[in-house]
Amino acid sequence: MRTDLRIIPAGAGSGKTYSITHQLIDWITAGEVRPERVVAVTFTEAAAAELRGRIMQALLDGDRIDDALAIERAHVTTIHAFGLAIQTEHALAAGTSPAPRMLSEAEQELLIRLELAECTALEPIKADLARYGYRDSHGASVESAEENLRASVLAMVSLLRGLGESALQPLLAEDACAGMRALYGNVSPSPETLEARLAKAARAFLAAYPEGGTPLLGEIENKKARNDFRTQVQLIRRATRPGTLARDWKLWQGLRDLRVKAKGVQFPQDFVALSEEIMAAADAVTRHPGPLEDACRHLDALVRGAQEVLDRFGARKRAAGLIDFADMVAGAQALLQQHPDILDAVLGEVDCVIIDEFQDTNPVQFALLWQLAARAPRAILVGDTKQSIMGFQGADPALSAALERQFPDRVTPLDRNWRSDPRIMGLVNALSAQMFGEGYTALAPQRPETGETALEVLRISQGRRSRKSRPQQHVAARLLNLLGGGARVIDRTSGAMRPLSPGDIAVLCRTNTSAARYAEALRQAGIPVRIAEDGWLDSRLMQAALAALALVANPDDSHAAMVLVTLGPAQLDLEEAARMLAEGRLLDHAALAPLRAQAEQAPWQGLDTLVPEILHLAGLFDWANGLPDALGARADLMRLGHEASAFLAAHRDMRAAAGFYGQSLSVFLGWLETRRDERGFNTRPPVGAAGPEGVEVITWHASKGREWNVVVVAELDSQVRERPGTTRAQFSDYNDLDNILAHARLSHIPRIDIPEKRDLYLDDAQPEAEQAARHLIYVALTRARDRLIVEWPDFVFTKKDGGGKVTHAGMMAEAGFAPGAGVIAIGAQEFPARTSQCGDGPPPELDEARALADPPRARYLGRPAQPDARERRPWRVTPSTLASATVPETLPPLRHVDMGAPLPPGAFADGALAPEERGSRLHLAMRVLLERPDQAYRLGAACGLVPEALDALTRQARAIRDHLAALGHDQLHCELPVQHTAPDGSQTSAVIDCLARGTGGLAILDHKSGPAPDPEARFASYYPQLAAYAEVARTVFPQAPMRHLIVNWIDAGRLSVLTLEGAA
Repeated sequence: MRTDLRIIPAGAGSGKTYSITHQLIDWITAGEVRPERVVAVTFTEAAAAELRGRIMQALLDGDRIDDALAIERAHVTTIHAFGLAIQTEHALAAGTSPAPRMLSEAEQELLIRLELAECTALEPIKADLARYGYRDSHGASVESAEENLRASVLAMVSLLRGLGESALQPLLAEDACAGMRALYGNVSPSPETLEARLAKAARAFLAAYPEGGTPLLGEIENKKARNDFRTQVQLIRRATRPGTLARDWKLWQGLRDLRVKAKGVQFPQDFVALSEEIMAAADAVTRHPGPLEDACRHLDALVRGAQEVLDRFGARKRAAGLIDFADMVAGAQALLQQHPDILDAVLGEVDCVIIDEFQDTNPVQFALLWQLAARAPRAILVGDTKQSIMGFQGADPALSAALERQFPDRVTPLDRNWRSDPRIMGLVNALSAQMFGEGYTALAPQRPETGETALEVLRISQGRRSRKSRPQQHVAARLLNLLGGGARVIDRTSGAMRPLSPGDIAVLCRTNTSAARYAEALRQAGIPVRIAEDGWLDSRLMQAALAALALVANPDDSHAAMVLVTLGPAQLDLEEAARMLAEGRLLDHAALAPLRAQAEQAPWQGLDTLVPEILHLAGLFDWANGLPDALGARADLMRLGHEASAFLAAHRDMRAAAGFYGQSLSVFLGWLETRRDERGFNTRPPVGAAGPEGVEVITWHASKGREWNVVVVAELDSQVRERPGTTRAQFSDYNDLDNILAHARLSHIPRIDIPEKRDLYLDDAQPEAEQAARHLIYVALTRARDRLIVEWPDFVFTKKDGGGKVTHAGMMAEAGFAPGAGVIAIGAQEFPARTSQCGDGPPPELDEARALADPPRARYLGRPAQPDARERRPWRVTPSTLASATVPETLPPLRHVDMGAPLPPGAFADGALAPEERGSRLHLAMRVLLERPDQAYRLGAACGLVPEALDALTRQARAIRDHLAALGHDQLHCELPVQHTAPDGSQTSAVIDCLARGTGGLAILDHKSGPAPDPEARFASYYPQLAAYAEVARTVFPQAPMRHLIVNWIDAGRLSVLTLEGAA
């Protein structure tokens, strides 16, 4: 039936919307297409609205008013809305609900989690989570092993949903495991022999050296060597436990690289030989079938588990007449495929099909749209595989590439660029020709040059972990210079040159985490910033808003009252609020009266009206108007009202399944709190173009489809590599596009503890990863209109920091990108550019910016008061941060007490710790041993202390108590928080490790970990901290004299005692 198929590869800024519009207008004008019989599908509502508006405007410009009105009846919409329209219009013929209820994302996730709990296919993994790599994680957020498993299954569910009905193919898991086996290589048929050899070698080693190599180090203070040998002997001991070698592949890997030497130590030959025998036996793990079998068992359970969840989830939705976002497309695709009569009916109402961003379709979206495009009288497919960067969402650029290969005579690429300065486009064309080869279509620039610098390179010598400077500091300095240096850009609306403003600039980063770092660097330079930020519920304004809701829910909630009057518009001093609370007057504060009165009416009001009313009664909207980011603050408050409406819209059964019964304020607050950690829920709502102007900091992916006058492309040092645990959908036959879903298969990169085997899969996926990286580079470089600034990581190309990893910068360098003095070379071509060699230290502009920063603007008219000439004190003092410069020239002599219980080496069972973590554990142990010695038996597990270390600390605590009692200090207060407000308003806050008091007055005891070779000098450095503690303690116990300042050197098992004047 197809008579006119047009495939239009549209490069960046090539005017694809203009091309689509005018082709459609030509067909309408010629009478070949009726406006109401147009189907135009996009991926965002904004794109759909723009396309509809362009078509209507073009028809009105041609005086075709009736046709412009008819476009309103056409399907110019998103792919999801189009899929839903197909299902609702043909529901009776398909036997489905004509008015399905839309599940919210929260309801969808809840239903899937409920099915997940009943999933039998996951039982093998649930029974031994650690074996399959699921452990508690303690990164940016703390997640349990069970939560990590749930995340893996949900990711697999999301991937399979992009395959439509093919997701439930029984052979999908089997084929995926077969692919893993084919790549893994040969394995031994006798794993028991390999295990027996390693266990034998481990036993032989322990028979000769039961404590490993630690005793051989003697008195040499090589902490790393001691820790290495201590860890090694624990691994060797584990290798002798029955059954361990048949399942613990991380243990095998650890035994492959044992330490057999240390500086200044001569190890016995048999120690080395026994260690080498263990390593040789452990190397056989590369031939052991166990890691492969575990990986296959894991993948099989994940796929079958996800299929089971999907099947049960789908049945539950069908029974209840429910539909979710993915069903809009998958349901429409299955409907058209299974009912040719419905497909014919749909096509009978269509003259033309237009599909935008075709390269970003996932498999089921492709299958739906291709059913229509392949049979419609006319079809326009617009896309650009070079800009296909949505693979993480299931998009497969290979599908659109296969389409171009099958219909080469229907391919008409756009070859002009209307966005970028010709010098920028020249660089992009030259680099892209090298990256993409002969398939690249160069875009001819149509804009004139601006006359300003178009290309810049910031050459960064210091890496992201450098202590001298960071790349984001140099980017901030350069933008500060640009904004203050008279740089000009072309205004998009008027076409005239005008001064550069912050809103004209974007900084593109690889990840949201990095974007936050760049945003902070810009803020520190005094540059306004726009960025999608987390922390919606955590801001001062929202904390006050939640407190206002809580107070109406319970008018006697003193905590909510305290939060509202201190953080909210009343801004009551915390000390005053605490005093009012203690005196029973806080709930009578005038700011709370309207809310407490509203509490009587709250049970009879709907949340969608009650929540906004509470926010107004609390004065939060008026207060938000005076905040620096007033629009953002109002958006935060308005979203709270939206969430209340969403809560009411959720089906009561869904809320009940999640443990929420009813629709009261308190239930709503609990519902909000449980959703806080959901992905994206705690992100602040965007305020759009009406928000405050600022440099936009955004990820490479999020920049797609956007453009700015000035663009900084940052983080080219990011690595190009797939992640272990990644699963992708692929197809065994890209030629059968009409039945593409039937050829679906899965490709998985397993998490295997054996590097050589893991790298087999990573290397196999590397070509696709590098192709995706080329697409990302192209997208990032083509966002700029007037000026492109490349943050070039010179540090990547040094031996120290490069590390042999494939990076985006490395790929650009392979394509010929080479910054030089005043030029950027791409092979033999050179492009004039401003090149800045950034120094090792932080740019001086940042210090100047902070020094010259304008003070906050007053909100009231009048003459500013002259600053007080009196000496100022910091408003809050923390004793532990006081400088040692305040140490008096001479201190009274110290008395040192040896407790006879130094902390032994290797005090912690889990090896070497960071100093902060080590100190925290020792402080906790000393507190328990001084206050609750009866609980000492719990410290081994709580603090990870080995028995010898716990014994030493117990003896230290006993000696400390005895010594303090002898001095007249028999009452101990450990970890005592104290705060003192001086007459001038400054505050001193402290947590005293131990305040001892009694008939002998007061004593301060402070615990210090780490070496103390010169206790006199180290005590002097801590004296300001101890003196501050003493000053605050005197205000708490004014009648008791301060007699002693004492430091407990935990590692040395020694006390240093300073006796103050007046002590006996």
